[in-house]
Amino acid sequence: MEKVNKFKRITQNTLMLFIRILVLTIVNLYAVRLLLQGLGACDYGIYNAVAGVVTLSSCLIPVFSQAIQRFYSYLSGKGETDKLQTVFSVSTNVVICFCILLFLIFETVGIWMLNSQMTIPDNRLYAANIAFQFAMYSFFFTLLQIPYTAAIYAHEEMGVYALVSCLDCVLKLLAAFLIGIFAIDNLVFYSISLSIIAIIVFTTYMAYAKKHYTECRYTFIKSKSKYKKLLSFTGWSMLGSMAGVGLIQGSAILLNIFFGPLVNAAFAIAISIYNATLSLANSIVLAFRAPMIKAYAANETQTLDVMFGISNKCILYLLVAIAIPIFIEMEQVLTIWLGSPTVEAITFARIILIYTVCLAISSPITTIIQATGNVKFYYICTDSMTLMHLPLAYMMLKWGMPSYSVLLSMLSVIIIAHFIRIVILKKSHKSFKLRTYLQEFLLRGLVITVISYLATSTFRTYIDNDIIRLLMVFMVSPMITIILFTVFGTNSSERHQITKIAMNFIKRK
Repeated sequence: MEKVNKFKRITQNTLMLFIRILVLTIVNLYAVRLLLQGLGACDYGIYNAVAGVVTLSSCLIPVFSQAIQRFYSYLSGKGETDKLQTVFSVSTNVVICFCILLFLIFETVGIWMLNSQMTIPDNRLYAANIAFQFAMYSFFFTLLQIPYTAAIYAHEEMGVYALVSCLDCVLKLLAAFLIGIFAIDNLVFYSISLSIIAIIVFTTYMAYAKKHYTECRYTFIKSKSKYKKLLSFTGWSMLGSMAGVGLIQGSAILLNIFFGPLVNAAFAIAISIYNATLSLANSIVLAFRAPMIKAYAANETQTLDVMFGISNKCILYLLVAIAIPIFIEMEQVLTIWLGSPTVEAITFARIILIYTVCLAISSPITTIIQATGNVKFYYICTDSMTLMHLPLAYMMLKWGMPSYSVLLSMLSVIIIAHFIRIVILKKSHKSFKLRTYLQEFLLRGLVITVISYLATSTFRTYIDNDIIRLLMVFMVSPMITIILFTVFGTNSSERHQITKIAMNFIKRK
């Protein structure tokens, strides 16, 4: 009964997050359209390049969030809830210290990079500097909210996360809508607005956590061993997150240096699609992460393996069902969304969809490795490979290759890194069956994806009208993927579990 309740709770959290993110994705994509109209392509590209300098340090956000959540969930699984307040206090001190350190770096190296290394029109340099300052403040408040959001994740209260995320999204949409109304530079206005929104979101998370969780009460901790344990975990995890941020924000800076703000705008559009698509996958990851860590801590190996298999397949086939129709109809989608997309925007967006799928399926692997606590070897091996992207992309651009070669470099290193991940997982988690994973998940998933793509591509050739074709592709393609996934992509045990999930959802309604 306890196991059934556990999966029922995961199901409810997954569906809640998926619906929430699906709605927010639509809102966020519309907000991008408003931003392009309000800021213009040049200022939109400038803001993403400027914010990229700050968000090179955004690797700290998932690192601290996952590290703190890991300790919360692991101690809860062990039944050692009396130690949770220590984790909160230590993590708060560490986050504050990093904010101070980053402030010094941003105000020196960041300012130098912005004014001497980046391609920004002279008449927009002053506004870019102001945008940089407020982007920095937004980032700090996002960093400071981590001890509170990690507690919410660990308690599996995804409804709170969904509500606050909706508040954040609505406020950002409002900020985009108000661009041009006030007598202030549009880029400056948008930057200030995002800072105010970051403060509101931080305050909301802090107030809720302090009210509902007894561990979210600060006490000064002197013990060096407590800090060492957290910093050791986050230190190696940071390498992995730095690699991920380097792939995205480093690429934005390289494209700005070699091609300027307009190509930056095309890349920013692709990254909007990347963020929206990856958020859908994260709705599953977030729902499974805490239960998987608790299952590992309680030595419930069978439950952990079942959750690992289901989360893998849900992530893959969810993204494939969404990505194939978007990939095929990308030009039409961007035309409806943005008006008149450039060739770079279409190419970037298609490659980034493939990259997103390859990246997302690594999340369940990382969750198990983090549950073990032995992350050093994992991150050294996998993300040393991933970090090779920036020098590789730089050399490719120096040799005169086109702008989309940066994304091909991203895709190549993430595929190689994934195969390194699964080898390490086999060594760290003895019950993991490498051959089964390769044959029944990766190979079968690839075959189903190719068949679904070919079937959709063939189907669309029989429809001439652009709008009708777009609608039919978005209706038929996901159905093809889901049918293939249900029939060929799952075993009898997983089909039974999926049926239970569907029944729970229907009963809940």
